[in-house]
Amino acid sequence: MSTGSATLECLPNGEIPLKSAFGDLIPHGIPLIIVPGNDTEARYMTECCEPNEVNLVIDCYMWCKIPDRYIKDGESPAFNTDMQQCILDNGYPVNDTSNLQTRSAKDEE
Repeated sequence: MSTGSATLECLPNGEIPLKSAFGDLIPHGIPLIIVPGNDTEARYMTECCEPNEVNLVIDCYMWCKIPDRYIKDGESPAFNTDMQQCILDNGYPVNDTSNLQTRSAKDEE
């Protein structure tokens, strides 16, 4: 199975590749968010991902497991805007979260 790392590269303008391009570089089967950038100490990541760790892939994409507090009963995190709002409220440098990606555990079934 390919990890996708051979084709994964940093895209311009804060774009994020399709989730499938990350291959095994990010975990499968958990709800997570992918954000362009490499400052894993950025407040918008540390505050909103807490208590989970902020991780870095190829020096241009950050990801973390979506904390349980953002996942409502029966709701897919892909449609939950609470975490995206947290990221905006904590200083995300772009006033648009359309380039953020979420992945739910169900996305991979």
